[in-house]
Amino acid sequence: MRWLARVEGLSYLLLLFVAMPLKYVFDDPWLVHQLGRVHGVLLLALWVAIARRGQLSRDTRWTGLVTSMIPLGFLFFEAAVSREQEAEE
Repeated sequence: MRWLARVEGLSYLLLLFVAMPLKYVFDDPWLVHQLGRVHGVLLLALWVAIARRGQLSRDTRWTGLVTSMIPLGFLFFEAAVSREQEAEE
């Protein structure tokens, strides 16, 4: 799940900091559409994986939802998951 969260976070950063500037520089939204699709699929895959495991608390799942919407937020989510797993052990 961690690797999926990292890939999803990277796709968001690429979308924001590569595709969006290129869209406005070259007036071509093609890359935004492509990376947007990839990012959306990865985000859904991440949430399906989280729901199926059922190992995270409701608060941590909400943290994941909120942090998925901010750049580098996946790092905060990963830290929250790590804290929760350490508390269980």
